[in-house]
Amino acid sequence: MLGSNNRALRVFLSPKVFGLFLGLIVFGFFMFLGQTTDVLDNLETQVMDLHFNLKRSLVRENNQENVVTERRSPKISSDIVLIGIENKTLDAFGRWPFPRSHHADLLNSFTRIENQNERESAVLLDILFNDVADRAFEDVVLLDAIRENGRVSLQSQLFGQPLSSSREDEFNRRLYALIDNYGEITDINGDVSTVNAYYGIESPLIPYGRAISSYGHASYREDKDKTYRRQQLVSRYSEQIGEYRLEDISLGMDFGTGDLGHLAWFSKEGVYVPVELPLTADSLAEMQKEILRSGLPRVDESEGEGEAYYVTAFKDHYIPAISLTLALQYFNKTLDDVEVHFGSHILISSPTRWDPDQGAWVPYAVPEGSAGRRTMRRVDEIRIPIDEAGNMLINFMGRRSSPEPGGLQTFPVRSYAAYASSARGSDPDTWPPTKKLGGKILMAGAFTLGMADDEKTTPLGLMFGVEIHANALNTIIMDNFIQRPPSWVNAVIMLAIVSIFAFITSRMKNIGWSAFILVLFFIISFFTVTLLFEFQNILIDWAGPVLAVFVTYIAVVIFRVLTAERDKRQIKNVFGQFISPSIVDELSVSPPELGGEDVDVTVFFSDIRGFSRISERLSAQELVSLLNEYLTDMTNNMVDDYQGTLDKYIGDAIMAFWGAPQPQEDHAVRACKCALMQIKLLEKLNDRLVERSGGEVAEKLDIGIGINSGTCMVGYMGSEGRKNYTAMGDTVNLASRLEGVNKEYRTRILVSEDTYEKIKDEPFILRELDVIRVKGRNRPVNIYELVDYDGNLEESINIAREQAG
Repeated sequence: MLGSNNRALRVFLSPKVFGLFLGLIVFGFFMFLGQTTDVLDNLETQVMDLHFNLKRSLVRENNQENVVTERRSPKISSDIVLIGIENKTLDAFGRWPFPRSHHADLLNSFTRIENQNERESAVLLDILFNDVADRAFEDVVLLDAIRENGRVSLQSQLFGQPLSSSREDEFNRRLYALIDNYGEITDINGDVSTVNAYYGIESPLIPYGRAISSYGHASYREDKDKTYRRQQLVSRYSEQIGEYRLEDISLGMDFGTGDLGHLAWFSKEGVYVPVELPLTADSLAEMQKEILRSGLPRVDESEGEGEAYYVTAFKDHYIPAISLTLALQYFNKTLDDVEVHFGSHILISSPTRWDPDQGAWVPYAVPEGSAGRRTMRRVDEIRIPIDEAGNMLINFMGRRSSPEPGGLQTFPVRSYAAYASSARGSDPDTWPPTKKLGGKILMAGAFTLGMADDEKTTPLGLMFGVEIHANALNTIIMDNFIQRPPSWVNAVIMLAIVSIFAFITSRMKNIGWSAFILVLFFIISFFTVTLLFEFQNILIDWAGPVLAVFVTYIAVVIFRVLTAERDKRQIKNVFGQFISPSIVDELSVSPPELGGEDVDVTVFFSDIRGFSRISERLSAQELVSLLNEYLTDMTNNMVDDYQGTLDKYIGDAIMAFWGAPQPQEDHAVRACKCALMQIKLLEKLNDRLVERSGGEVAEKLDIGIGINSGTCMVGYMGSEGRKNYTAMGDTVNLASRLEGVNKEYRTRILVSEDTYEKIKDEPFILRELDVIRVKGRNRPVNIYELVDYDGNLEESINIAREQAG
């Protein structure tokens, strides 16, 4: 049982298995990081910005006649036109703000055309009308122009905290003027607790609220890096309708909020903390606990100088963003046609569009495909993806448009002054036939620096607010939404690629190749997600999975380095006693595979002749001393001089082989040279023995050597707990038999025919002896006596050492 557990642990801790486990650990860490921090979200946001910057929505080309042409993306609507208040306009009309009569002239220039089928779909004045004009008649003139146009939209501003309490009633009356005129969104679904509540609103003056055709808020929420990437298409404005002492609140109370409303208490940090309705026993208890801990009490006038905690009841109004309002006008829809599902989508069913040529509303369709192969795709519904707070990612189509003629324009920019200066009077006989603006959405706003604090940072750099509205509007009316897969899809993608790279990195012998594959993956994956974003608007997480893969790669490589050091020590322990240090060093760099493999080798067997008689005449200590001296000389020659592998000692016999664990093309030559050198070393040993004994050695040592070449099974073999690196097979058996046959032929070194074929071109002196049958073999074997080497064996040792070093 213990052995089985140890075996399982060794398998688990092997790089091939533990590498996958490391990948799972990294995946779990990144999932935890994504759930508990904004680190990965911030990285993905930066990657999205890079996608925007790589997008080619507008290409300018010079043809052979040096005429500049533009190729626009079919995903940019031609029905969005920006009316820029730029330097030309400021030169014409003077300092900002202009007299409101100029805005009236602008609207009249759109309204007063002969062919009313060529009228625009909507006009946005990205200008605040929250205060009366310096000259009262200016408001009268503009209001008349707004009513005559009948398609004007104005904006409200939302604030996180209440505005001046003295003007709160006035601001609410302005809001109700808008709601009475245009309405508010009532089909609300999903968890509204995730939607930020605004407690302050500033809307146009009441006469404007009654005159315009629609309204919307212009508020954006910047991301943590102060960049604007999304718009809250449906915002929650909370109107205060009542106030209650904390101790007076009980379950089942009617706070007068209706179906849409909530409670809130004022914290020590100076912000409202919302509590959703209806109250439950748990939510009431939690609210009481939090108020007592973090609430800001105030003096209760009814109790003299005492302090009390108050809870405020708010009625919620769901206000559309101005881009959503303009889209509804373009589709000939109202707020009653909007269905909101927070955390999922906003639905606008059966959109239509005004066709100036037919003079009628027609089913809506958007262009698809590239130039020359463009088709129209009918859109039966507009399904806008939104997050839990009602935010839509804006699909920015290009950098800020230039108001200058010939400048780069993502959306066409036309001069405010050009239109405002061309307004005609009330006599229809003086009106032009058309302004070529049929069915278009006109968006008038600041397009010059210093006019207003209206520049905001976007993924594509600074952009005026009106063009941010244009990009948001274009995203809606072109059905060009950025689609983010569910989080589980990104998690599956991360798990898959982390597992694949853990598998590759833990198994490839060459870590450099795995690094190359890693870099190649970075490049290919980035271009893949970029193309998906460019052509399919699919935004797949890239930074998180790539970072997880990189961390997995580093973790597996470090583990492999650590285990490689352990394996090097093991290799030195296993091989250090029976192969040369130089080969041990090579094996440390490229370890052999564990287990057996078929290898072409030369096997060497030697045995002392008459060792039994010698051992009978010597004491045990003398015998051990003699054997150690003999084996030391023979082994050093074999291992160090000729880079052989000592397999084992079998009493006084030695088994060795060449050709493994490191391949040696001349393994047969090395074995034969070693055999001849061992005969010479044996003679020197005998001389030393005679010298030490004073000439009284009765019998000198003599050995027989058998050498055979062929294919063997070589590798770690043995029990689970004890293994040796050895060779097995018929080649080994024949070498052992040849060693024994020396006695019959009174020879010292016999080699097989297979070994002879490998060394016959070398200057060895051999003598063909016989054809014999060896026990265990059916085929006769030619045997040769290795007599000598016609060269300098000492010199060959030095050459071999130099090659090994």
